[in-house]
Amino acid sequence: MYRQLVLVNIPGWYSFEVTGGGKTIIELVKVFHNKNTDVLILGPSNWKDYEINKKSFTKKLKYLRLVNTPESLRFLLFPSIMLIRIIQIILKYFKLIHININDHERIIILVHNDIISTLLSLVIKVFYRHKRIFIIFPYYHVYPDLLKGGLGGVLTYLSLKLMKYADIIYTESSYVAMILENNYEIEQKKIFVAGVGINNNQYEIYRNLYKERKTYDACFVGRIHPGKGIYDLVRAWKIVVNVLPNSKLAIVGKGLSIYEKHLRKMIRDLNLQCNVHFLGFLPEDQKIRTICSSKILIHPSYGECIPLVFLEAMACETLIITYYLPTYVDIKDRIIPVKVGNIEDLASKIINVLNGNLSIDTITKFGREYAQNNDWSIIVKKMLSRLK
Repeated sequence: MYRQLVLVNIPGWYSFEVTGGGKTIIELVKVFHNKNTDVLILGPSNWKDYEINKKSFTKKLKYLRLVNTPESLRFLLFPSIMLIRIIQIILKYFKLIHININDHERIIILVHNDIISTLLSLVIKVFYRHKRIFIIFPYYHVYPDLLKGGLGGVLTYLSLKLMKYADIIYTESSYVAMILENNYEIEQKKIFVAGVGINNNQYEIYRNLYKERKTYDACFVGRIHPGKGIYDLVRAWKIVVNVLPNSKLAIVGKGLSIYEKHLRKMIRDLNLQCNVHFLGFLPEDQKIRTICSSKILIHPSYGECIPLVFLEAMACETLIITYYLPTYVDIKDRIIPVKVGNIEDLASKIINVLNGNLSIDTITKFGREYAQNNDWSIIVKKMLSRLK
């Protein structure tokens, strides 16, 4: 069997935070990875908090961290750090490829949607055109008007225009696929639509363990950021507590200290210290335990494709209440939707579920079936069948 090299670029030359898109890429690579595959990962140094460890990969994995800086100095040193990261990426891309490319019969490059990595992957494919090189471009978010979004928006727009030269554009939503085809002239045959994947086996034990005994009434799992609706959730939970004084909410995740400090302040100001438990970042097994031991996963985000945590909650048979976004069209029967920004309705839906006023068995059953049909092993097998 051929030896395969998978080169991965985690989003990070422009970001200091662990992102959901990056986590999805790592989970995807775990399935690619086997005894005939070498994996090279390029990503920001703060990804050591995520579980890229010996349990997930063998010694064939090489993880190359980009320069980082203390959070207190980030905005002051932002231009310099970005320039250093870009130079690092360019040098390491070509050094790694030059060293490793001749030892492998097939090279797969997983590229996130930033202009630097997109250009580098295309240059490598042209420069080493005698090799079997395939570019997979995972794309998750839909932005309304990128050209009005400043420099970052323009660069993302250019990256999307170059995306048509990739071999596969992987997205989780048929809505995003439609936008790519209609707005960015991507050929339909190149677009691969599949729900974000998970490894279903690791959820069964915890699902059965916590099926009848729940620790929390609800949980939030994600990045601590205003765009994730975390502050809306705390305000909604205050309304819930006014009706159900003993209700407990767990918040799992981390973000920039400015956002975490504001979150803690909100919890104190609303006198929710006994009702809201901010757990911070948790290792993977503890995160799954928290989801499985919660009655509801609440995700009031203002912008997503289909979050990985949705599949995790479905695998745990934990009900999902979320702001409804157009990208959720494929899972609309597996969630309880709330109009974006409507905190009162969000609180009302939570209260109705906790009081047993809404029938949820059918929703969670459909959700579990969806998770089982989107196991990573199934998705990667279908994806690789396209790389002939």
